[in-house]
Amino acid sequence: MTDNRHTSDTGPSDGRGARVGRRNVLLGLGTIGLASAGAGLGTTAYFSDTESFSGNTLQAGSLDLTVEYEATYNGGPADNLAPAPAGEVDGEAGLFYTLADVKPGDAGSMTFCFELLTNPAYLWVCADATADDEAGQTEPEVAAEGVDTDGRGELDDAIVASAFYCDAAGEPVDGGTIASGVSLATLLALLSDGAPLNAAGVDAPAGEQSPYEASPEAGATSGPCLCIEWELPTAVGNEVQSDALAFGVAFHALQARHTDGTDNPCAEPTRRELSTGVADWQVTASPDDATGDALVVSPHPAWYDPASDSDADVPADASAEWVNPYGGGGRVSHPTGDYAYELPFVAPLTTSTSAPCTVAGAFASDNGGRLFLDGVEVAAATTAGTDDYRDPGAFAATVTTPGVHTLRATVNNKEGSGENPSAVFVAAFFECP
Repeated sequence: MTDNRHTSDTGPSDGRGARVGRRNVLLGLGTIGLASAGAGLGTTAYFSDTESFSGNTLQAGSLDLTVEYEATYNGGPADNLAPAPAGEVDGEAGLFYTLADVKPGDAGSMTFCFELLTNPAYLWVCADATADDEAGQTEPEVAAEGVDTDGRGELDDAIVASAFYCDAAGEPVDGGTIASGVSLATLLALLSDGAPLNAAGVDAPAGEQSPYEASPEAGATSGPCLCIEWELPTAVGNEVQSDALAFGVAFHALQARHTDGTDNPCAEPTRRELSTGVADWQVTASPDDATGDALVVSPHPAWYDPASDSDADVPADASAEWVNPYGGGGRVSHPTGDYAYELPFVAPLTTSTSAPCTVAGAFASDNGGRLFLDGVEVAAATTAGTDDYRDPGAFAATVTTPGVHTLRATVNNKEGSGENPSAVFVAAFFECP
């Protein structure tokens, strides 16, 4: 076990001349796809500790966070780790998690426990997805998923992950589930704006969590640990060959005597575009049973043109496009009947009635259409005739719960004479404070 402990440090002022202790430990995790006959994958990860200190007033308290870790792979120690399958980190550390040729059916876990010197502290964890790449396509991958159209890989969606409070042996704490059986992509999105860790070992919103007590002595951990388990299901096939993903995780400690637990060290305003032609909208129903990726319609002289027109209801920085199941140009006839389009997205764990997120923008369709958020209508584009479409109309909705939410657009293409195109247009952003 390595020990690179630093001396205790202090952080920025609390406004009363005292210093607010803060320690950050960063964990970077990444995967690199390997081309092979099966769905071969590789993963790498590293720990590092970054700190920043300011001010020159007298020290009123100090704080030092050390993270102990242990990892398993397919039920045993991940003995190809460097420097070891288990250890502790306080400061710079090298590559620590390397798994080569991961295959469907493989699984692993990581346990993180916390040593706090010398004061109680609120702990936070936050994650950041940094890459999700197709990284080229092998022949079996093309056969499994078709030719790539967006450059995004499927690995983060294929890996099933859970996060929960546990003891040092990795055994779950009763009632300690943070997220269970979700995709790795969803878990990262849930943690993107940070999540408070609760010393009581149950999921709790910021301000209602208990701080971790100071460790009784050097080398002893405090409070429950955090466990992350992952699995690449056996049902996953060649669609993940060569895919690559990378993400980072950070642990933060804030001295409890100077805060009530609501100060989020991970917090940065979230603003994510959910527009058609940008986000991963899927066609889920159509008159001729065409489903799959919603395809950009271009050129589309029949409709509002976001490239040349200015509409006050459309966010100026949106990159939305008209989409339908077929792509191509807009002066063609499409089957009459009902179409449906869906986009799931994830609200972070910090989302609540007191800290809500919003989905806002503009909606248009050809012919008439409706836009729903979690089954509740938030916008409608009504048309008078068979050849009509409606310019974008503004909408706004509030999201108050963390987890997966769904935008759903329905469009009815009426029977008409001559060219009878159909498509949908959503220019929207998801924002959290």
